[in-house]
Amino acid sequence: MEFGKVRVDIAINEHRRLTVENHNTKVKRNRKVLKRLINVVCFLAYQELPFHGHHENPDSLNRGNYIQLIILIAEYDNLLAEHLSSSTIFSGMSSNIQNDIIQCVCNVLLGTIRKEIQAAPFIAILLDKASDVPNKSQLSTVIRYVSPSGDIEERFLGYTDVSKDHSAVQLATHVVTVVNDLNCSKKIVAQANDGAAVFSGMLGGTQATQLLDEIAGRRLPKVAPTRWNYNERLIRVIKSDHESFIAVFNSILENPTCWDGDSVATSKGFLSFLEDFTNCFLLTVFSDIFDLTEHLYKTLQTKHMDIEFCSKEVMGTSKLLSEMRNNFDNCYDRSVVTAGPPQPPKKKKSSCS
Repeated sequence: MEFGKVRVDIAINEHRRLTVENHNTKVKRNRKVLKRLINVVCFLAYQELPFHGHHENPDSLNRGNYIQLIILIAEYDNLLAEHLSSSTIFSGMSSNIQNDIIQCVCNVLLGTIRKEIQAAPFIAILLDKASDVPNKSQLSTVIRYVSPSGDIEERFLGYTDVSKDHSAVQLATHVVTVVNDLNCSKKIVAQANDGAAVFSGMLGGTQATQLLDEIAGRRLPKVAPTRWNYNERLIRVIKSDHESFIAVFNSILENPTCWDGDSVATSKGFLSFLEDFTNCFLLTVFSDIFDLTEHLYKTLQTKHMDIEFCSKEVMGTSKLLSEMRNNFDNCYDRSVVTAGPPQPPKKKKSSCS
C-alpha cells in the first residue's frame, strides 16, 4: 500500500529506524553524563570528603561537595553543561541520585572483594565498635586475607547498626551472616573482636549509651592519649551533666535484673565516684583550668600567628591560672553546692574483742 508517492511500510520502517537511532544517541549521551557523575562520587569517596551540604537548594552559597564539583566540571565540559541546562527529569543533582550512585559503586566494589576472597587461601574477620554522627553504636566489619600474589589485604565491608542489640548472640549472628554471604566458612583462620568484644561494658556498651541518651541526653566523649584537649571535653560533659549521670547509674542500680553483674557493680563504683566530695572538687578545679587551657589550645592551633603573640597568650593564661590558685574558696564553695559538704571519714571498727 502506498500513501501518495511513498510506500507506507517504507515510511514506517524509516520512522522506526530514526526513533531507534535517536534513542541510541540519547543513551550514549546519558551514559557519558553518568560516567562523569560516577567519577565525582569516586573522587569524593577516595578523598574521604562529605557529599551533602546543609542546604542544597539553588539559592545556597554552598550546596555541598557533590553538587559544587559537578557545577565546576560543567564550566569546562560542554556535554555536562548542556545536560544540566536542558535536563528536566534526570539532572543527577538530587540526594536520591547521589545515594543511588554511591550504592552502585559500593555493589561493584563488594563484587570485586568477593572475587578476591574466593581466590584467597585464608581470611580473618575483624570487628570493631564505632559511633556515627548521632552517636548510634555501629559494628564495623573488615576482612583481612592473603591474596594469591602473597600480599596481605584488608577490605572494609561496612557498618551494621547494633544499637538495639549488643549481645554476644547478636555478634555471633553477624559473623555467621558475613561468612555465609561471602561463602568463605572453610577459609576462616582468625576472628578479632577488638572493641566489639566489650559491648556490654559500662559506658561503652550499647545498652548503657542508649540509657545515657534517654536520661542524660548525651554521651561521654572519647579520650585520646595523644590529644590532651579530649580530656577537657570529658571533664566538661561530666561536670555540666553531673546530676544526669547520677540518675543513669541510679536507674541501673534500681533495675539490676536488666543488667549483667559487671554493669551493676561498675555502676556502684561510678555512683560513688560522682557523689564523693573530693572528686566533685577536682572536677570543678580541672573544669576551670581546662576552660583557660582550651582557649589557649585553640589560639595556638590557628594558622596565622607569630611567636610574640603566642608568648603573650601563654603568659596571659599563666597569670589567670595563678589568680585561680589564689581563689581557692570559690572552687570549694561550688563543690559544696554540687556534692554537699565533705563527710568525715568513717572510723574503722576495732578488730579487738
